[in-house]
Amino acid sequence: MKPALMLIMGVVSTVACAQVLSVQTRQRFVEPGAELSFTIQTHDAPLERADLGRLKVSFPGLQQTTSPEWNQSGITVRGRLPKPGVYSFQVSLERSARPNSVRDYFVATSGPLADAVPHGGYYVFLGRGDYWEPTHQLAVKPLADWEQYVEWMEKQQLDTLYVLLNGYTLAYPTEKYPELRDPLSQNAKYNFLGELIEFAHKHHVRVYLTLTTDDHARGFGEHHPETIRRDQYGYPRTTGALTLENPRVQQYIKDVFAEVLELYPHADGLVVHPSEADPDRFNPETLVQYRKETGADLTREPKEIRYRWYNRKFAEFLRELYRLSVAKNPHLEVIMFNCWWQDDYVALYKELLPAQMRICVWYYGWDDKDAVKWPIYKWTREFGARRIVYMPTGRSFLYPAFGWQEVERHIGTDRLISTADALGVRDVVYFTGWSMGTEEDRIRDLVLARFPSTSLAADGGKLDLVPRLYEDYLGARTALFH
Repeated sequence: MKPALMLIMGVVSTVACAQVLSVQTRQRFVEPGAELSFTIQTHDAPLERADLGRLKVSFPGLQQTTSPEWNQSGITVRGRLPKPGVYSFQVSLERSARPNSVRDYFVATSGPLADAVPHGGYYVFLGRGDYWEPTHQLAVKPLADWEQYVEWMEKQQLDTLYVLLNGYTLAYPTEKYPELRDPLSQNAKYNFLGELIEFAHKHHVRVYLTLTTDDHARGFGEHHPETIRRDQYGYPRTTGALTLENPRVQQYIKDVFAEVLELYPHADGLVVHPSEADPDRFNPETLVQYRKETGADLTREPKEIRYRWYNRKFAEFLRELYRLSVAKNPHLEVIMFNCWWQDDYVALYKELLPAQMRICVWYYGWDDKDAVKWPIYKWTREFGARRIVYMPTGRSFLYPAFGWQEVERHIGTDRLISTADALGVRDVVYFTGWSMGTEEDRIRDLVLARFPSTSLAADGGKLDLVPRLYEDYLGARTALFH
């Protein structure tokens, strides 16, 4: 009788362990129900037949088809995965007092997936955006490459593409601010976005014009340094965050919005990006406007009072931008990204924003170790799940090169998307900014979005599952398959 491979629940520490054990597989992407195999090897000494009894594998969902087999190459495990999804697993070898372990994964998918996210896609930069180098690979893509990408999106049943058109520079052929044209952006040179929108519509993909407002405006700030936010001592706070109360700033924002809507009248929507920088600003025009409206001195107000005023002013300005935008294109869907300084004032935005607007919630909590009620809880409670889009961020826009790092990324992303799913939010737009990764990278992301761990749970148990995914991820998933 062959020794049995032990399947257990739970997670063993993976600190500095991936250099000893490794998992080899010919194909990570498999059809549900098709047989898969992987071989466990060591780098220090070959596995022995006796190691079959020392090896422990936590592989939620795996249905073994044969007993594990040992040979001089290692120990080979074979099995099947019952449903589409990203399946993380862990292998541990208790050869000494200090066990070694490694994590890896398989992806079960079957071509274009029937259970597509209602509205899913990507957020990309057509120019520099806030990228730290002068340009990046997406900014220099010609129209033909983008058309191929749209065709791929249609094949994968993705229908949403957010394209950022400003930032440090302007990624379109602006006439009002020619000095801010991105010198390397292909769209700023050849203005192909209108053609891309038309092409996308033929392939059932919606294109949303994404625009920053009073931040990520380094180019404008360098030309107009008086518009940069100042601290209470009169010193610049950042290089690209602008003062919303400055008339030149408001005109710049409105000009950019008006230009892109004029250039691209067939766009499907508008995505407004608030400032990511600290909203505190003590420029002369800000102090004057605050005193005029409140009779108080902004520099003497507590933080909560100042922040409530900043949020109110931005919401009022956004309401004006909405009115101006839909006057040019009544069919526009308008979406606002949330940023950290807005998350304690969700009720204010519910009060002031037009009822037609939606909120795209992102959160840099990819590597949280404990379950927290991150901002999507607040925004969903006030606006309702149908008005919320979730955008995975943190390290979700980076694609690690090593298997164990990919597993950590998948687990972190799955926890966040599972939280959104548990709250009823199913529209997922990935932030890939300046790198689309490989096709396999994107397929993994799509499978995560379409089949998060909560998709395995009954609707009534999804919210209860979320904290368990933080406490014991593999153990929680094991329970879902039993």
